[in-house]
Amino acid sequence: MWLAIQAKLGLMPTRASILDQEIKSNQMPGGPVLLEQAKLLKPLFPQGTPPWYSQFSVTAANLLNAAIKGDKSVKDALNELATKTADIQSGQ
Repeated sequence: MWLAIQAKLGLMPTRASILDQEIKSNQMPGGPVLLEQAKLLKPLFPQGTPPWYSQFSVTAANLLNAAIKGDKSVKDALNELATKTADIQSGQ
């Protein structure tokens, strides 16, 4: 079911095994190049996600969404993200 949804939306699989499966079945244009590049990926946080990341991620997503919808300018969204990031890092 996930593969059908993914194909309909044009999403690339995030699991290497699924990507490999789609490449082998010729379902993914440029697949061999993608598979080679996937080998170069490394975890963003090798020692595990830091405690502040969840709050930062939600804040960043909300501000990006506001900028995309035109509710905020990109400059204002980035300035607000910088301020909120400093607050998150300082524990406020």
